[in-house]
Amino acid sequence: DDVLTNSTQGTLLTNYYTNNKTLNESCRNILVDLIIASLLKQNRPMSVALANQIADIIVGTFTTEIKETYFLRGGTKKCPKGKLYTKYFNKLRSLKNNGLVTPELTRTYKKNEKET
Repeated sequence: DDVLTNSTQGTLLTNYYTNNKTLNESCRNILVDLIIASLLKQNRPMSVALANQIADIIVGTFTTEIKETYFLRGGTKKCPKGKLYTKYFNKLRSLKNNGLVTPELTRTYKKNEKET
């Protein structure tokens, strides 16, 4: 909720949802971008539990949204899916490839991922 109230884009998303009772694909992508940016700013690693919790908060806030859009737990040997998990690790890889995140930090994130 803080992500929505502390940014102009978040406020615009909330207003859009209030008026239309749904989010379009562009709004969903902006929402995920805001959440991922907030996690990275806080140096908070993504985990299965965190992605699940965030997806629950999203569908609690935007009641017409479908949880599986944002997070879908894979089988026992499969990677989780959904916008949150995918965007987070793609963003982290992009930052690493551009030298903006150290390999040590990336290993910390990957270690956290395996523990959950």
